[in-house]
Amino acid sequence: MRHTVVEKSRRRLLILTISMVLMSVLSGTLFMVHQWQSLQQYNDMRQKAEHAMVQGNFKQAIGLLSRCLVYWPENPQLLSDFTQAQMLVTDQAQRYIELTIDVLLNSASVNPQHDQEARLLADMYRALDDQTQAINIATRILKEQPKNLQLLKYRTFARACMGQYEKAIADVDQCLVLKPDWHELYLLRLYFMKQLDMPAEPVFQTVASWQKSLNHVGWYQALMGVICRQFGMDQQALNWFVDAQDQTQNDGRLLSLLVGQFDAMGEYVRADQLLNQSDPKLDTMLLYQKAWRAWQNQQDEVLGNLPEMAVPQVLALQVMSLRRTKQVSQIQAKLSRFKLLPQSRTTVIWEQLLGMVVAQPQASPIQIIELAQQVRRESRMPGLANVILAQQWEKLGEQSCALDTWKRLAHEAPAWELPHLQQARIMLAMGHSLAGAASARQAIKCNPKSITAAVLLIEALTQVPQAHARETAIALFDEISPKLLGDTQIRLACRVFETTKANEQINEALKQKVHWNQQTWIELAKVSLARGGNWHLGCLSEYKKRYGVDPQWLRLSALSLGASGELAAGRRLIESQISRLTQRKSKPSASWLIAQAQFLANLQAPLPALQAYEHLLKQYPQNLAVAQAVLDAPSRVQQLALQQQAVDQLRRLTGD
Repeated sequence: MRHTVVEKSRRRLLILTISMVLMSVLSGTLFMVHQWQSLQQYNDMRQKAEHAMVQGNFKQAIGLLSRCLVYWPENPQLLSDFTQAQMLVTDQAQRYIELTIDVLLNSASVNPQHDQEARLLADMYRALDDQTQAINIATRILKEQPKNLQLLKYRTFARACMGQYEKAIADVDQCLVLKPDWHELYLLRLYFMKQLDMPAEPVFQTVASWQKSLNHVGWYQALMGVICRQFGMDQQALNWFVDAQDQTQNDGRLLSLLVGQFDAMGEYVRADQLLNQSDPKLDTMLLYQKAWRAWQNQQDEVLGNLPEMAVPQVLALQVMSLRRTKQVSQIQAKLSRFKLLPQSRTTVIWEQLLGMVVAQPQASPIQIIELAQQVRRESRMPGLANVILAQQWEKLGEQSCALDTWKRLAHEAPAWELPHLQQARIMLAMGHSLAGAASARQAIKCNPKSITAAVLLIEALTQVPQAHARETAIALFDEISPKLLGDTQIRLACRVFETTKANEQINEALKQKVHWNQQTWIELAKVSLARGGNWHLGCLSEYKKRYGVDPQWLRLSALSLGASGELAAGRRLIESQISRLTQRKSKPSASWLIAQAQFLANLQAPLPALQAYEHLLKQYPQNLAVAQAVLDAPSRVQQLALQQQAVDQLRRLTGD
């Protein structure tokens, strides 16, 4: 019996032991299978994320990579890819910056010895405009790694953004101790000293003390030139820059600096000569300057032959050059080269912007403006983006925004005639004749042979009330008149000459059955009505014979009747025309009713004009021209409610 009990116990123990072993083996097997499945899942997500990155689907890549980080939070390559995907997303709402910061903070705690996370965190905080946190992160790592140049640079810019220029100078000096041949840092220090309004003597002493550490005669001379310019010593600055030019020794960055300084001083010929003699492969900024100048001067062949050197701005200029020269078949091939460039946020946004401008004719100005503004924020070389931005603002009728952008371009590219011309046109359209004249003169300085600039200057001077301004306009008109086309010549003549002489010239031309373009007849009639001339009668008669009755003719004809005291006849003319249109159609087009409202506003009939504008907004809720016409109406017929209604309609139609 006893043996039986013992034997049973032994058998039970053996069975229990075998069961535990089997369970352990099974658990280990299940764990290994789970780990294998997790690894397979991770590898699968990693491959999908890489594919999404290649395809440019950065939002999808972010979702996949964030799940991968759950498995491998300490993987530096994974972290780098995740952050790169975040930086490449162009839609600010999709960038998940807060999520990225959480991931980076977690990784930094896992890998306290790495500084990559700190650099990325500083970038993210600067993107959020949280300079304090960017400074704190950089300072924390710099305590352990005081020779980390990258983080010192981040802290320098963050402190400058907060106006802490003295601390920023201290960081720059620390960088220069570590890397005395980093010449751009000397320029940065000069800028900070300027922001502190330091007197000339200590600034010159500081620059003089750099001569030995610079170990480069050309850079020392260039910095002396920069500081002379800062204190208004232009001739001394020019002398220093000329001396530095002889010491460039194939230094691309110094050449680039000198080109910019010569441009800023109005020494455009010298800047051009320096650019033409330089090798663009020496420096990416030098290459960009050469491409940008070639694009401005419409030297499309020169621009097309320049090396891209992984500079998206140069590739963008080449794409727009192909568009300008209507080489449509080559545009797509050139656009596809963006995929071959090192992927960065700047490259991605440039590709999207150009794709929309050249390949999507249905894209709205608001969409293009949003991308162009992103490019301007991200890029160190935003010239072309500003051109696109200014043009799109003008399309929307946003003259003030367009003017601000053209001013920025004039500052960025002072040797270029176009921004000054556009400023002059907008200023004249807004009634600022003196400012328009100043911009036209600047355009002439850029291109002394510019007939367009001369014409704009004449138009501006004729609007200035002082007698000497008109005398200058007449003298300039006499000088360029032989070079003008017939339409331009007569349109200027009606502004420049006294009303009696203008009457004689234009009426004589009318007798000779001249062939002016459609808009010239309208412009001549407008000037005649504004100046109290009599040639508008002949112009409107000829216009009606050639082009029939349209809203432009109708409004000016009604104004002509009103100017001669026949206000009722003018109103009857418009009403009868609209009545005829109503009989033929369900309702007249908006342009006819706009002409009616403008006529009433011009003849100081505020109540009827107000009613006409209210009717327009009610009848044409989807018409952009109607909303703009209401906003352009004279203040005497504006009411706050009407104005707000027009603004709401404009925002609804444009998305702004």
